[in-house]
Amino acid sequence: MNLSWGKPIVELAKITNGVIGEYVASPTPTQDSAKLTPTAGDKQEAAIEGGELEDVKQGKNKYVFEMDIRKSKGKVMPIEHADGVVLQEYAMRLTPEDPSVMGFQIPRCTVHVEESWNAKDGEVWKYSLDALIPYDGGKKLREYDGSQTAKVVLEGKNYLMTAAVTAINANGGKLDSTSTAEMIQAAFAALAADKQTAVITALGAGS
Repeated sequence: MNLSWGKPIVELAKITNGVIGEYVASPTPTQDSAKLTPTAGDKQEAAIEGGELEDVKQGKNKYVFEMDIRKSKGKVMPIEHADGVVLQEYAMRLTPEDPSVMGFQIPRCTVHVEESWNAKDGEVWKYSLDALIPYDGGKKLREYDGSQTAKVVLEGKNYLMTAAVTAINANGGKLDSTSTAEMIQAAFAALAADKQTAVITALGAGS
C-alpha cells in the first residue's frame, strides 16, 4: 500500500499546562467519516492603479479534523463533553492503515462534540478538532510516523493474548466463566504501566 488511505488509528491526548499527556486510541470512526479539512488563510492584496497587484500576503492555513463515532454497548467516549463543550485542550495523531506510510498530527486543538441519532446508525458522536498554534510555536499540522503506534498495538495484542491464555489455562480451559475474566483483569493489573497502555491502545484501535 502506497497511500495513507483506509482504516486509520486515531489517538488523542490531553494537554495540561502546555504538556501533551499520554495518547489513547479512539474507537474506530464510522465509514468515511474521518477527514482533515484545510481552509486557506486570509489573503491581503496590495493593488495599484489599473487593478494590478503589487504584492500579496497570504495567511497561514487553518485545519479541522472530524470523525464520527457510533455509540454501542461497552464503547467509551474518547472525549467527555457538556452539551458539546470541551474545556480541555487536546493533541491528536493519525496512523494510516499502512503504518509505513506517513500519517499526521495536530499538537494542540480545541474539541467540539455533537450527538445525533438516526434510524440507520443509531446514536453517533461527531468530533471536530480545530488546530491551534502549538505551545512550541511550530507548525499546526505535522507529519507523524505511525510505525511506533503500530508496534505498540501489536505489543498490546500480544500482552492481552498472553494474559487470556494464562487465565484460561489456570481455569481448566474454561472460557465462559467469571473467574476467567477476573484472572484476565488480574493479569492486566500486574502489567507494567507501559504495557497496560499498549493493551488499551490495541483495544481502542480494534473497536
